[in-house]
Amino acid sequence: MTDEVGAIIEETEPAILAAATVTLVEGPTFCVSGTSGDMEAEAPQGLFFRDVRVISDRQIRVDGHRPHHLTVLSQDAYSTTFVSLVPTHGAQSELLLERRRYVGEGMREDLRLRNLNTRLMRPDSA
Repeated sequence: MTDEVGAIIEETEPAILAAATVTLVEGPTFCVSGTSGDMEAEAPQGLFFRDVRVISDRQIRVDGHRPHHLTVLSQDAYSTTFVSLVPTHGAQSELLLERRRYVGEGMREDLRLRNLNTRLMRPDSA
């Protein structure tokens, strides 16, 4: 039996919800990631070509911090944009990270880091 979000419900076991994922598909290539855009090796995520996982772990960090996921803007079955705020040293985050991902015969990801403030910031990315 399942509930409205697709969680499997056993009468003797608590419900276990899978983490939300984003899947992109183009021909024999598909990519599965979390809603932040990160791919975790421990999860069934990554870049797959003809059912073989070719990338299992991909995570973005800015100044050593994981960006805070805001939203996913899906354009097509093969492309999407992940939008996140980057934590800064001040009280308010002023950096916006946009990750535009495309899959086809491989994967391409364009990163855009936008400063929403007037003061100059120089983050380190990894």
